[in-house]
Amino acid sequence: MEDYSDYEMLKGGESRETTDSNHVREKFMSKYCLSRGWDVSNLTPEQLNEITNHKEYKNPGMILG
Repeated sequence: MEDYSDYEMLKGGESRETTDSNHVREKFMSKYCLSRGWDVSNLTPEQLNEITNHKEYKNPGMILG
């Protein structure tokens, strides 16, 4: 039997790669907020902007040197 798990229509509209990227972004966001002393569930627009402009958030899972 063929494995169709990578097809979007069978995964609720999200590919496995998208789901993995989102998970890596969430982990980065949690660690970054902890290191800055921020409450991850109560971020200001400026804090969100700082996080989303960070290279590790933009390129989840990539090793950047």
